[in-house]
Amino acid sequence: MTRSDDAAVKRTEKWLERLDRFVDQHGHAAVPQLFEDEFGHRLGRWVKRMRRRYRSGHLEASSIAALEARPGWLWHASKQNRATRADGSIAPSENPLAHMASLLAFATCHGHTAVPYNSQEPDHSGLGDWVRRQRAHYRAGDLSSRRIALLEAVPHWSWEQTPRPSPWYETYEVLLQWVSDHGTADLSRRVVAPSGQRVGEWVQAQRQRQRRGRLAPERFQLLEQLPGWCWDASWKNDTFSERLAELEAHAREHGLDEPLPPQLRRWIDRRVLDYKRGLLSDERFAALEALEWWRWARPSRSNSAFREQQTALEHWLESER
Repeated sequence: MTRSDDAAVKRTEKWLERLDRFVDQHGHAAVPQLFEDEFGHRLGRWVKRMRRRYRSGHLEASSIAALEARPGWLWHASKQNRATRADGSIAPSENPLAHMASLLAFATCHGHTAVPYNSQEPDHSGLGDWVRRQRAHYRAGDLSSRRIALLEAVPHWSWEQTPRPSPWYETYEVLLQWVSDHGTADLSRRVVAPSGQRVGEWVQAQRQRQRRGRLAPERFQLLEQLPGWCWDASWKNDTFSERLAELEAHAREHGLDEPLPPQLRRWIDRRVLDYKRGLLSDERFAALEALEWWRWARPSRSNSAFREQQTALEHWLESER
């Protein structure tokens, strides 16, 4: 026996020892094709290789006898064997489409298909394990073309085992957790998540991107479906009617020549800006238009000062005549 033959025999003995440990734990040698032991040894892949060599007639008689001596050994991976769980236990036959609806709902809600392996969401129980197995079967070449097409039709689908969501989706997940804890996406700009992410500032940035037309449609939909979400933060406390009443009261009491208080002047400026950006509702537009003295383009302070100086000059000239 050559040195290489001796090394091959020793390798086979090592694998047979690992197979025996599997048999001791599970009571059978029907190792699932994707099984790895606690040390990371891919026992399922080795078993598959032995079956392939047996079918091609290249497996030694001693190895055939050793494998067939193990209880529950299978030379052909049956449907039952393909459905064996990763921990080695035999799983019941499953409907291949059982989790497709849950996967579609998860992708729509979260914007990715990186389903956690141990996801505890009530509507997605077992989804993480199922998704992991679909990707593993795909790498092993065991998925039908129909199943591949169905999975690839799911939005954001990736064949990577643990695709990392983009930073946008990572922060969106933080916002989802905030909504789950507080029941609303109405949060202050100063809010910082326990992980340290400035989720409040991120929310404000999304509103700015939307106003500039730079927010992707799918992200717009993900945000708009959140309870309490509002694209204009100045509307979230809905003080429009209160400010309008204050403005009308000021006009009645002091007239239009009296300077406006700073808070009312800023409020008017924001409403004019909302109008220019197309963010003002029809109802609020009509309420402002009903004011006889309302103007959407207010004169600048420099123009007002110029007119005041011009009027004073005219009065002086008239008095000198």
